[in-house]
Amino acid sequence: MKKILITIFGIFVFNSCDAQMVFKNNQPTIMPNPVIENYFGVEVVDEYRNLENTQDSIIKKWYQQEGIYADTVLNSISGVDELKVKMREMNNR
Repeated sequence: MKKILITIFGIFVFNSCDAQMVFKNNQPTIMPNPVIENYFGVEVVDEYRNLENTQDSIIKKWYQQEGIYADTVLNSISGVDELKVKMREMNNR
């Protein structure tokens, strides 16, 4: 059963490679805003700490665009419906 799920997942990922190439240029971007913190003498740079501020209108807009982008990519993957049916069949055994 484990091998079947891994195989199905592999096919699913392989089929999505074409979708990744098509949608790569449409992915929303956001500028990094580096924050440097010191933990026990080690400087750690967090370039996207600004994404934690979900009250910022720029961040809200970026999250909304990311959601639309993700839906577009996921909905373009062929074979998703067949995969769902197959997984339900295996789950009900």
